[in-house]
Amino acid sequence: MRTDKLATLKVPPTLTALLQARLDGLPRPEREALQRASVVGRLFWDDAVADLLEIEREAVGPVLESVRGRELIFRREHSAFAGAGEYIFKHALLRDVAYETVLLKRRAAYHSRAARWLESHAGERREEYLTVIAEHYIQAGEGLRAAGLLQQSGLEAIQVGAWPVARAALERALALREAAGETDSPAVTAALVGLGRACTNLGDSAAAGAALERGLAGARAAGDRAAEAEALAGLAFNALQRGDYDRAWALAEAALPLGRALGGRLLAMTQSRAANVLWITGDLDAAERHAAAALAAGRATGDLGLEAGALNALGGIASDRRELERAREFHTLSLELARRANRLSSEAIVLGNLGDIAYQLGDYAAARAYGQSARERFQELGQLPGMVIALGNVAQADLKLGDAGAARRSAREALLLARSLGSLPDILWAVYLFGQILAETGQEARALALYGLARAHPALENQTRLEIDEEIVRLKLPDDEVAAGLAAGAGLELEAVVEEILAGKW
Repeated sequence: MRTDKLATLKVPPTLTALLQARLDGLPRPEREALQRASVVGRLFWDDAVADLLEIEREAVGPVLESVRGRELIFRREHSAFAGAGEYIFKHALLRDVAYETVLLKRRAAYHSRAARWLESHAGERREEYLTVIAEHYIQAGEGLRAAGLLQQSGLEAIQVGAWPVARAALERALALREAAGETDSPAVTAALVGLGRACTNLGDSAAAGAALERGLAGARAAGDRAAEAEALAGLAFNALQRGDYDRAWALAEAALPLGRALGGRLLAMTQSRAANVLWITGDLDAAERHAAAALAAGRATGDLGLEAGALNALGGIASDRRELERAREFHTLSLELARRANRLSSEAIVLGNLGDIAYQLGDYAAARAYGQSARERFQELGQLPGMVIALGNVAQADLKLGDAGAARRSAREALLLARSLGSLPDILWAVYLFGQILAETGQEARALALYGLARAHPALENQTRLEIDEEIVRLKLPDDEVAAGLAAGAGLELEAVVEEILAGKW
């Protein structure tokens, strides 16, 4: 061993420096190929690298194969793009180190070429790569082009119910448009309305309301009646979740003439929103008329998602009338269409409703299975308001199956979530659940107090009111005792009772 050489040996102090040294030691063609590949990403294609190098693909192939022989990259067996070999950097850090060696003044141009290569080669898989392409355009300094792609990605995510993805994409698209000085275009209005819809389903009522109000103002200023109808329908749904039923109906009613004038998808959507408001507030005959109109319009447009939504509303109306077999038929067909249309959010909603039908029919094991399936799907989608209802459905089934402890845990989780969302209808639903648990465990007087508190609140949904009234009948108590118990509950303060429930005092 030559110990005299140890003093002069330079050892890279970090893994990054070690990788940098290895890259520096590569032949120039290999180093430049890796640099261009790093712009594309950790996953890249030989044709894209050739495009960035401005050489023929045949020329870059041997270079990449030489790099592969050094075990810096791997070739994948299958490629996302026909006719292009797909490779991946051995380590993400190696890709990052290679990227840092790309001259800053050239990065924008390279990213622009990468974006255009992806756009031209993605074909039918373009939707999968929208956000990747957008990122390249952002790095290229082409913010508005990136905003368009992100907005398209966000609006497509809404269709399947991928609410967190939709929100992130639309918020970023709006920020890019604002940075470019675009604040009041039709594209901004469309993004705001979509963002409002995503935020509503995520349970962020304040953000949803702000986005939808801005979208409504933009639509009216531009005379865009289609966007106005969508914004009004979105605001109506937002008001429903807050328990502001008068405002919900005023907004839904304002959207109806726009839907009738415009026809097609907007007719189905505005009729469906009116049906939902009327159903939740208990005007079942009027709700059924609007739901039938929504179903006819949805079928005329061939939009399976709209058709599924209308059928779900008809099922809910039939359920509230306790026409349970008819309700199950509507919901079963709605579920089939939601799955065919890949409407994941609609699927979760209908599963929950089928669970409710099973519960009403006394099949508590099936009710629990449906409720658990709905809960898991809502959780995957980030749809927190739906999770509240699904948790409640599971709690009810567990209670009937004899597991009051599990029922209490699920009901508590539902109440905590409802409170965090600030949704009064959902809070009242969860309070009612605790009343059920008390009644089932022999504490009828305390159950009546919670029933009375919920029944007296203006934000109580009609469906919950029906269930409470049926539970009161099942108690088989004297009328005067029921009246006194409900009156005592009506005098309680909701926030204080919620705190007491969560503290284990009920």
